[in-house]
Amino acid sequence: MALDAVASGRWRIGAVIGFSGLLPIKPVRQEGDRPPVLLVHGKNDRTIPPIASKAAAEELRSFGFEVELVIEPEVGHTISMSGAAKALQLLQRKFGV
Repeated sequence: MALDAVASGRWRIGAVIGFSGLLPIKPVRQEGDRPPVLLVHGKNDRTIPPIASKAAAEELRSFGFEVELVIEPEVGHTISMSGAAKALQLLQRKFGV
């Protein structure tokens, strides 16, 4: 849902953090804000393969989004402590919390 929100531009958002995400096959908005995007995916994810986050990162970058992609070795379809720490770092940088 987070990737759909940023790609479609339906809502004004400050940042996107996606864990094991999949960008829907829809056009990415051509104009508007470009919030930072963090994509974290486990290399061993058997539910949604990590190639989905790689493809989403490439697509969003091609439209001018700043995307950080982290593929975590030995992590499956879950939110790891290191992934959560990366998310916190992004929120702290973006919002000063």
